[in-house]
Amino acid sequence: MNFDMDMIYSQNLILTPKMEYSLKILKLGNEELSEMIHEEILSNPALEYDEQSDKSSVLIQRNQEDADYYKHKNKKGQDDQDFSNEIKDESFIKQTLSEFLKEQLIFLKLDKKTKLIVEFLVESLDEKGYLSFELEEITKKLRCDKKSAEKAVVIIQKMEPSGVGARSLRECLLIQLENQGKKNTLTYLLADKYLEKIADNKIKHIAEELGIEIAETQELIREIKMLNPKPGASFYSGITQYIKPDIVIEQGEMGLVISINEANIPNIKINTEYCKYLKLTQDKELVKYLGDNYSNASWLLKCINQRNDTLEKIAEVLAKQQKDFFEKGKGFLRPLNLKDVADITQMHESTVSRAINDKYLLCKWGLYPLKYFFSCKNVGKNIQQDNSSDSIKQAILSIVKAENKREPLSDMMIVEKLQQEGMKISRRTVAKYRSQLGIMAADKRREYI
Repeated sequence: MNFDMDMIYSQNLILTPKMEYSLKILKLGNEELSEMIHEEILSNPALEYDEQSDKSSVLIQRNQEDADYYKHKNKKGQDDQDFSNEIKDESFIKQTLSEFLKEQLIFLKLDKKTKLIVEFLVESLDEKGYLSFELEEITKKLRCDKKSAEKAVVIIQKMEPSGVGARSLRECLLIQLENQGKKNTLTYLLADKYLEKIADNKIKHIAEELGIEIAETQELIREIKMLNPKPGASFYSGITQYIKPDIVIEQGEMGLVISINEANIPNIKINTEYCKYLKLTQDKELVKYLGDNYSNASWLLKCINQRNDTLEKIAEVLAKQQKDFFEKGKGFLRPLNLKDVADITQMHESTVSRAINDKYLLCKWGLYPLKYFFSCKNVGKNIQQDNSSDSIKQAILSIVKAENKREPLSDMMIVEKLQQEGMKISRRTVAKYRSQLGIMAADKRREYI
């Protein structure tokens, strides 16, 4: 047996604890970074809050000429400008559907048993305002007879908002029509018997079966579409979390203005008294303890500054590469990937990836995760400009909006229209994007008048 020994050389990057700490901070969003700083303040006596820091302004401006837009309240007792678009958090004061219905119960003379059943059902309504179970289930849960359960359901269905307490879309629409005094009408009949055909846009078949004109059929369908399919939705609000941006890009007099939002990040500094004590003590163990804390505090400050510098560099690239988006709108988003930004900023792709993680950008079109601006490319031959999926979707929307409703465009026709605009994609991709946009197929979009 022969045993040969070969030497193999390889390079491996070993991350030091400090490097790992730096990468961790880079990945953090504003809220997480703020929490981390508070924890560090509690555990590291070398750190303290900097109440006098000039950095207390909401944004670090790169263009001070446009700072007026971002001015905040500086007076004592006032808070910084809130970047939640100044929308009040009404989650604690907004009336719920069950509260609204229980208020109506006060004016109804119900026996104790019926009231208890009604209250139980009110609490059981889903976010659409529907009852999610049948009478048999109600009788089992409440140990009541079927007649009492049916009576309670009818009471709820006569309440506002109209359509509440329904057990299906069909019943919801019928309740609303009955409340409008339209029970013995063709509209009621359509909602009762023809919902599937309406969904499939089989208007000719419906008109022929009812013996009426297509124009009248479409008018009846419009009446049904005016009804509310989710009467409880306006009362429902899940746990709302307002996201505050890490970057703001706004149109200034001289062009786009980039701002790094540090409103929620506490201002911190090295404790000067701590430094004095470090110089005075002669105890070796204490010197080591104090020195380690000082080193960790200094590194934290450096990492936070590096994080903000990295975000600023990425924001500069976005402002330049996506200039049309910020100035003209969503339909002008250009394809961009991590490598593009890494090459321009001379950073590693992994650094860019970590930096955009859980970060948000605010512009006049709304609040977007940074990852939104990194879309895949749709590349075709002889195409002068690549197009992002969002710009293609916007183009599809525009094409469908402008089409002749009597002769709606097929997916293949949309492909041809897109090619005329320099966008080369397959029919399958158009069908996929159309479905994502909630646009029906051509035969279901057809109108007859």
